Amino acid sequence: MGHFAASAGVFGNILEGVMSYRAANDEADMLEVQADQKVEEGKVQSQIDINETVAETAAIEHAKGINELNKNIALAESEIKRKKTERENKEKLSNLVLTSGSSGNKFTDVFKDQQMQNFDKLVDFSFQDSQTTYQNFIANRELDRQASYTTTQGLYKSMYTQYKFNNQAITLRNQAASRKAEGKAALMSGVFNAASSYSSGYSTYGPGGTSGSKTGQGIFRLG
Repeated sequence: MGHFAASAGVFGNILEGVMSYRAANDEADMLEVQADQKVEEGKVQSQIDINETVAETAAIEHAKGINELNKNIALAESEIKRKKTERENKEKLSNLVLTSGSSGNKFTDVFKDQQMQNFDKLVDFSFQDSQTTYQNFIANRELDRQASYTTTQGLYKSMYTQYKFNNQAITLRNQAASRKAEGKAALMSGVFNAASSYSSGYSTYGPGGTSGSKTGQGIFRLG
């Protein structure tokens, strides 16, 4: 019965090698699928990062638009008040001429004083307008800085996300390649062990072997 056990060892080694090879390749295929999924996941997440950056930048641009609108409204209201003040100033000067006459040193002093008051009021409008414009400039400059920073950080985040998932995919593909190599090694080992078992069986049960029999010689025959 020894020759049957020897022949079973030969086929067992081959079967074990084939099964290990197939199992390793199945696992490698699964790892490669996971790697492809990581790449796609990276693309999706990277696009999400870009979309979030675009949304944040759009919100900043919207804030700039609100600032600009508020500035224009403030300047328009200021212009209306300015024109109203100019009309009132002219009326005051006209009334001054009518009530005080238009000659004499006293009238001249009063007239100049009124003109100076009127001028100061108009200067106040100019100052307030310049302050409004300057504050708008400062606010929008800060918003521009924020927009630039947000865009830069968003792009870096998107690239890092893609890089991270690609690295994960590379790791999975390396593992897949390693498993395939292990599978090939297992198959070669099985074939080698089978050849070794056959050689041992041939020496023992083949023609001229120490325990030869007709059945054994039929199994372990080289030609």
